Amino acid sequence: MSLKELMRAVRAAEVELRISGADVLISGLDKLPPEMQAELERLRRSGFLWSWCGADDDDEEAIDFADRLLVDVVLVEGEEQAQAAIRELSSATAASASTSRRR
Repeated sequence: MSLKELMRAVRAAEVELRISGADVLISGLDKLPPEMQAELERLRRSGFLWSWCGADDDDEEAIDFADRLLVDVVLVEGEEQAQAAIRELSSATAASASTSRRR
């Protein structure tokens, strides 16, 4: 089966592909025959579906924006890292506000 045939079947069965972070979530996979389910899962695990759904373009746009802001991009994975990042941003914001008031 070609990729074109698989994606036509995905659309016809109203299977939903949704970008979620660095992955693609598939809703309604059970609407497809087992061999198509396996192929779609293989494409998801390989990262192909992420690119197929246009996430590469979204990533490039975000990277370009961060470059224009002159900020370092850091991947945050998990609650503990998210809380640490929020604390770091909060302290940087507070320090920046304090410096602005002194001028």
